[in-house]
Amino acid sequence: MNEANPVIAMMGRLPEPGFEATLAAIRLGMVPAEVAMRPLTGWPLIVLDDVDAPGIAPLLLEGEDGAVLVAAFTSPDRIGARADATRRPRLVAGGLIARGAKPGVGIWINPGSEPSMIVAPDHVAQLRGMTPEIVAHTPGSRPLTPLETAIEAANAGLGDREAVAREFLDAELTVLSTTDPAAGDLTLLFGAGPAGDTLLAWTGPAWTHGVRERGWGVRYTGRDLYAFLGAPTSITINAGTGGQFHLAPAPA
Repeated sequence: MNEANPVIAMMGRLPEPGFEATLAAIRLGMVPAEVAMRPLTGWPLIVLDDVDAPGIAPLLLEGEDGAVLVAAFTSPDRIGARADATRRPRLVAGGLIARGAKPGVGIWINPGSEPSMIVAPDHVAQLRGMTPEIVAHTPGSRPLTPLETAIEAANAGLGDREAVAREFLDAELTVLSTTDPAAGDLTLLFGAGPAGDTLLAWTGPAWTHGVRERGWGVRYTGRDLYAFLGAPTSITINAGTGGQFHLAPAPA
């Protein structure tokens, strides 16, 4: 089967739809490397973020020519042994990686595995000037919602919390009920927040992976959630993911 499918021979599996598939085609010489530049601006890659550093402090590697390169990965199974207790995987759009990289620093996508690609420092400089393409955090799934876009910008230091709060009001979010809503019993799932209990909400059902077994998923707009909760309550959006964001209680 590997002989019949050069992609599987190279990667050991089929590529994820989206940027990883484009990267595989580049590695096989099917398309020129230049076609990756525009999708890379908005496509989320995984970086290994220093848990003790403020902001985003990704793992840096040294290339064969001595260049400093940000290590980035197209999927969790490409990380391998580079993950340890001092670093947490974090999804960051390629364009934001480029904007955060110092001059003279490149990007090494999937170091040590295939499909791999090095974006040289001069090409990283080009990425900084491109308008990011807004794509999904989950490869091949859907465009980012306005709320997710605002969260990504705020978490990267390129936007403000007020923009997130505005987009939250009309966004549809998934919350979990620990009792069956179909039986007329709704008990929303809370977690531990920075200043006490916080309601857990996600921008899509897929983000609830790891906690969905704790309840039934129901959808509300942010405005309806505030109305339903009544008393001022903090809300944590996309808890447990690289796109996590904590909203303080809405003003009365």
